[in-house]
Amino acid sequence: MFVNIFEYRMRSDFDAAAYDELSLAMYTLVSSDERFEFLDMSDFATSPTAGVVIERFGSLEGARLWASHPDHQMAMGRGQREFYAWYRSSGCVLDHEHYHPAAVGGPDGG
Repeated sequence: MFVNIFEYRMRSDFDAAAYDELSLAMYTLVSSDERFEFLDMSDFATSPTAGVVIERFGSLEGARLWASHPDHQMAMGRGQREFYAWYRSSGCVLDHEHYHPAAVGGPDGG
């Protein structure tokens, strides 16, 4: 499994509607193509204009395929030019994962 942690702060002049439209298009693409091995993502706001996104992929290869996809490359360029004041993306191959199946919001706990 591969995990990507994306931390960001939006520009003060970003177009929220354009950002939401592009985000939905990218989520639809990554989640609809099995080659990316996309498992899920969680988005946590840390302020009205900043947050952290955690993305999980089945493998490093799937995440790399997604990172190199032309539509995703275009979206990342737009993010740099139009939306983000700054961001940091950190990825790692996951050694292990533990969870409590009955936890609220967990993989089996609804």
